[in-house]
Amino acid sequence: MTGKKRFHTIDTVRGFLLVNMIIYHLIWDIVWIFGVNWTWYTSSAANVWEKIGCSGFILLSGISWRISGNIKNKIKNGILVLASGELVAAASLLMPADDRIKCGVLTFLGSAMLIMIPLDKILKKVNNFVGLLVSGVLFSLFWGINEGTIVYGNVELPRQLYSGGLMTYLGFMSGDFYSADYFSLLPWIFMYICGYFLSPVVLSLGEKVLGIKAEPFAFMGRHSLIIYLLHQPLVYGVLYLIFKFI
Repeated sequence: MTGKKRFHTIDTVRGFLLVNMIIYHLIWDIVWIFGVNWTWYTSSAANVWEKIGCSGFILLSGISWRISGNIKNKIKNGILVLASGELVAAASLLMPADDRIKCGVLTFLGSAMLIMIPLDKILKKVNNFVGLLVSGVLFSLFWGINEGTIVYGNVELPRQLYSGGLMTYLGFMSGDFYSADYFSLLPWIFMYICGYFLSPVVLSLGEKVLGIKAEPFAFMGRHSLIIYLLHQPLVYGVLYLIFKFI
């Protein structure tokens, strides 16, 4: 599979995930901002939908990181995504407190892109299957870290760790912290690393499997950052006009 076809496929998958995310945020606005009572959206099924979509984005970012660009481009892209995350956080200060964002997904992705630069020197020496298995297990073991536990709730962490902005960024979420979109380094860095170790699988798949032809989604995938930054104010604006005049 050529590099062009491979990246077209990754862009296409990213476009599908972006559409899924936009739909999720559309419903989020309808329920939480415009007050429509839809109990399903607070159900465990909706929570699973959200986590699957987010995990897909993070996995795909890890896959893309390993197979794309040189170090200079990776540094530039990491800084750009991280700065975009902070821009979103700053813009959210104009919103009500319940809608503000700190340590959102873009902040995480930008951080992960930069952290992977030194980690790559170690990880590339690890067998891909072993690396995928270990990173997947670590993700599951650290899943409850935001709430104060690890190892499936069996190990309670010292509460002293859960204070301050830096610790919240790492995953030790302080008691007074709130964000409408929160992705800490732990445990999500392990999901990103899972994507890193999945990259050789993507490289080995043939065009019959990955040669997806869906240009509108590929276009969205190629411009995912700008679409992500613009979609929420556009969705909010359209919904505002709809609810104002109905």
